[in-house]
Amino acid sequence: MLLLLDPGPLYIRHVDVRITGIAIALSLAVAGAGTLVGVLAADDQAEVDRLFEQAQASARRVAGLETELRRTQAERNRLDAQLAAEDAPPVCPNAYVSSGDGVLFPTVTLDYPCGWHVVRNASMRVDHPDIQGITAEITWFSQLPIPLEPSAGLIADIEMSDWVGTGGEDDPLPSLADWLDLERAAYTDPPSEARFEGPQDRTIHRFVGPQTLLEQPVNVVVMVWSYLDPLTGLRHIVRAMTAEPTRIEREALEHLARSFTVPVR
Repeated sequence: MLLLLDPGPLYIRHVDVRITGIAIALSLAVAGAGTLVGVLAADDQAEVDRLFEQAQASARRVAGLETELRRTQAERNRLDAQLAAEDAPPVCPNAYVSSGDGVLFPTVTLDYPCGWHVVRNASMRVDHPDIQGITAEITWFSQLPIPLEPSAGLIADIEMSDWVGTGGEDDPLPSLADWLDLERAAYTDPPSEARFEGPQDRTIHRFVGPQTLLEQPVNVVVMVWSYLDPLTGLRHIVRAMTAEPTRIEREALEHLARSFTVPVR
């Protein structure tokens, strides 16, 4: 008795949908071939063995297709995640942003780190504790939110005070040279000093050394420069400082000073 088993051509049109069904069908074929071995005549054994080997080879091909499908799906998921990350706009496309992009200051521009908090209250001016007749507008820059309730200590990483007097011959605002002497006197030990050129031929002075704040010795970095307000014609002295600064805070302070610009009107 001769029994011909013709499995026919194997078409895998949609591997991701039909792999499982094909694997089951081939498993049944393998099992059936094994059963036939016991009931067929001896002269048909060679044909059965051939069909059995063919079924096993087909099963191995299906297993290989399943492995390749899983690999392809994993690679597609990786590429999809990569494309989604590339399409997402960065939170900070640049390390620094310019105050000129908004309305932070009416007459000057400067750069500060992207993502930092900035508080400026133009209606709140402070008097100098030792020099009568001059006032300052304070701007704070900080990596963390800035609290405005009264505080005995510093409320931000960088504090910038813009001092101005009344102008004229009796302007109470000291000369820049006298102001620098006041800065030196505030240190408990002679500070290290440096100066460098900023925008618009502006000289920026830097002091680094120990001061006593809240009865504690603290390393303080101060940067001082002056400018002429194009709207009022008044001379200003700007003092920006940071206490016990990290590398990021020192870099931010220096970048702020170096970027300070009075737009030409």
